[in-house]
Amino acid sequence: MRAPESILQFCDLRKLGLLIHIFMEIPFLWVLLKWMDLPRLLRWLDHPANQRRPLKEDDFKRVHLIWNYAHFVVVRILRMKNPCLYRSLILFHLLRKKGLHSQIHFGIKRDVSPIEGHSWLSLNGESFLEKVDPELTYMDIYSYP
Repeated sequence: MRAPESILQFCDLRKLGLLIHIFMEIPFLWVLLKWMDLPRLLRWLDHPANQRRPLKEDDFKRVHLIWNYAHFVVVRILRMKNPCLYRSLILFHLLRKKGLHSQIHFGIKRDVSPIEGHSWLSLNGESFLEKVDPELTYMDIYSYP
């Protein structure tokens, strides 16, 4: 699935609602990242659920859509530094809100100076929507939960 390239792709009200939600979440996350340490922020973004369920086939289409829209907003529209951080936090928050099992990871690149970081999600135990397995390049220094 390609990133949205034109405004016509947002004619569906559900997709437009998702885009608006992502736009609203970014400044919110920016402020929280300034005020909270990462473990506290992640606990705050996590939603309690009696039981988390693994993603099913239908869920993957929705997750792809969220990832594409978040990527489109943070990279193409806002041209943010560290898009992986915001993209991962948005996706993590929305998946956990839906009661889906997901894990967020933060890593640093192996054997480089200065330090380079990356964040990514794993779903059903595997890294998700990454071109290359991040654990081959990055040392996972913090994961939640």
